[in-house]
Amino acid sequence: GDGVTDDSSAFNAALASGVTVLVPNSPTPYKVCNVLVPSGAVIEGGAPLSYAGQTAQTTTVKSTIQATTGCSSQIFNVQSAVSASIRELFIDGAGQGADCISSGSTQLSLQGITALRCNNGFGSNGGYTSDAVVKDSEFANNTTGIQGIVDTVVSNTALSANVNGVYLPAGADANNFIGDRFEWNTNYGVTAFQASINQFLGGLFDRNYIAAVYLNQSTGFTFSGNDFRRNGRNNSFPGIADVYLNATASTTFTGVTSQTGTDDNGSGPLTPQYFLSSNGTSNANIVLSSSDLSGNTVAPIGGTTPANFSQIGNLGVTGSSFLGNIGIGTTSPGSILSVQGVANWTAATSTYYSTGGINLTAGCFAIANNCLSFGSLAFGTTTANAWSQLQTFT
Repeated sequence: GDGVTDDSSAFNAALASGVTVLVPNSPTPYKVCNVLVPSGAVIEGGAPLSYAGQTAQTTTVKSTIQATTGCSSQIFNVQSAVSASIRELFIDGAGQGADCISSGSTQLSLQGITALRCNNGFGSNGGYTSDAVVKDSEFANNTTGIQGIVDTVVSNTALSANVNGVYLPAGADANNFIGDRFEWNTNYGVTAFQASINQFLGGLFDRNYIAAVYLNQSTGFTFSGNDFRRNGRNNSFPGIADVYLNATASTTFTGVTSQTGTDDNGSGPLTPQYFLSSNGTSNANIVLSSSDLSGNTVAPIGGTTPANFSQIGNLGVTGSSFLGNIGIGTTSPGSILSVQGVANWTAATSTYYSTGGINLTAGCFAIANNCLSFGSLAFGTTTANAWSQLQTFT
């Protein structure tokens, strides 16, 4: 802990013995690289949660772990570890190119962690971590804050001033993000590529430079109760929106809020131009409901409207549109509009099932804008014939 000596062997020996490793607060960091964390291991310090931009040198005395010079692999290697725990540590990659905490573990618990100046704060390029719990933590000034997680819960965690806050590659599915903060990330707060079934609940997305969220060829995402503010700071395509979609399907935004603004000191552009920017016609089954989408400088929706697009009950949007079939009295409508036991309306032939017929109390039936009446009917001619007596057709 003198800020000079390589303490990796001491950490490895302590962890291999199976004891809980307590990291005392120190005015200088513990220098380590590739510390092997076995299954069931517990590493605990006393570092308070930091904030974006702070480093081991600029913060108060705490339990600081810092990468040794030339460390380019990982600071903590949790590969194959099961049910390990790392708590209350300030982990500083010192810009050496290492991951702060590697991928490859199962049921890893991270609490009260500050991870910064690493390649990945948590995760490894091309690697995956499953069933982790990340809470009350900060990932800042990394290339990517968190990446490659599966079946994981991330709560009350800040992902700030990274290049990318969270990256979800193909297979990074079934994650829950609850009450998290995504801000000042110079690309995107969240990037997903061929990922599916991820939920973002009650989070804040503020001043991410290109967009708050980029969903690329992904499906089954849910955003509920999120606050989107001042995203798209680049103010040039695709950095013109809170959310940017490309070839994405079955994604829902409900109860979200979009707000425009500049930086806190009034500098910078007024953004975003749109809440949602859709690239091409391959986006489909996108739902916007019960949201305030008035926070834009141009319009709520930009680009090409997704196929089967539904927006219902949103502020800042005129009218409503619905995707798929609508049913009244049925949960499985078989046509554009289906009224159970009464009628089905389709683009081809519409069918009425009611036994009492159709009764018009006013107006008329019309064909090609020509009103039909029993006193004057015409068939195959533009000249009406008056029938004064019974007509028999054989």
